[in-house]
Amino acid sequence: AVALSLFPRQSMGAGALCARIPDEEVDAQETPRLQESNAAAQMENPDSSWNAVSPGSAVADGGSHHESAVGVAAVAGSSTVGTSVSSSAGRRSARAATADSPDIRGVVWFSVDPRVGALNVYPLAIAERLEAEHARLDPDVRVAVSLIGCGGVFEGASVEFGGDEPPLQRTARGKRDVRRVEVPADASRVDVNVIHSRAWRITDEALPGITEERSVEVSRDNIVSVAGGDDDAHDDERSETVKAGDAAGLVSLWEWSKLADLEAPASWGLYGEEQGGLIENAFREGKRSVEVNVGIRTYEVIFDGSDGGKQVDHTLHKRRLVRRRLVAPDQRDAELRAAAEAVAETCAGNTQGECAVCCTEFAETPTLPVVRLPTCGHLFHCACVQEIADKGNPCPLCRGAVDWKKALGAQ
Repeated sequence: AVALSLFPRQSMGAGALCARIPDEEVDAQETPRLQESNAAAQMENPDSSWNAVSPGSAVADGGSHHESAVGVAAVAGSSTVGTSVSSSAGRRSARAATADSPDIRGVVWFSVDPRVGALNVYPLAIAERLEAEHARLDPDVRVAVSLIGCGGVFEGASVEFGGDEPPLQRTARGKRDVRRVEVPADASRVDVNVIHSRAWRITDEALPGITEERSVEVSRDNIVSVAGGDDDAHDDERSETVKAGDAAGLVSLWEWSKLADLEAPASWGLYGEEQGGLIENAFREGKRSVEVNVGIRTYEVIFDGSDGGKQVDHTLHKRRLVRRRLVAPDQRDAELRAAAEAVAETCAGNTQGECAVCCTEFAETPTLPVVRLPTCGHLFHCACVQEIADKGNPCPLCRGAVDWKKALGAQ
């Protein structure tokens, strides 16, 4: 049996790395390594959206990879697509949709693990990068989209598509199949046919007794918006909220939940004026997300609805809720001042002056929470030492043992 692959109707444009790479053998060591590293991340965050061994997650690499863009907009000629999507309105086949279908409101990018056949959805930030390049496709040019900067197992990976060859994701050790599927905005699942021949691959045709159907869960967290549908409603709601607040003379305070993951928080921390301003500007401009830097950490704040969203650290696989609260200008100033006073109190009597991890003076980050280690008394930004704390490592300055749970629990 031969697995049929579809090709993108357009190719990626300027700014992407163009390269033709010879076929590679599947690397038997890559997937177990990635499964192990992602299993560790899953232990830390059970509902993380990139668990290597369970459907609905995303992994960088580990085996053979042919990425083809599936979905009506990417179908070439009279080929049929063996991919379907499921939503709250019931199961719908991508084969039945057209490029003008009002049901198509988003795009999902995913891959298949060549060793175990599990489908892995790319995180939203990566999917948006791929989709942006896909929108500039040139049929005759094959390009490689680098995933450098995406963190974790994605560092060093790239996704190729365009030209006369099936698209692929590659790393130094192997390759794997990738698919792009257009879905309704309310899609909850994508079903795909896979076939095993030395490695698991995606096939665009169901062959009884030969192929198997695999499913992967999807949500707004990993669907790239294209136009219309629920996103328009959210944009309208956001716009009305901004107008109402401005008319009432109110200003925004952006806050992050002090509880990790997406639990209902009992208390909130304040973003500083700089970070809060970046988030507010992106919110007003109707952007889906924005990146903010806090100490040595980089977060993606993904908006959801008219009053908040979530903060995602793609490197450490952590996320928490964020919210937008409207207050009077004098109240905002008072709350920012109180947060700065709390940090100053923590730093009182210490001559250290700056965080030894990011080398930024505490006076320059007045609202960024600071931890004083209980034994040695050294000070650090909480965000900067989070990875050190997760690993149970000693104090970065004096190498003394630290009870990180106790130290950070006080924050």
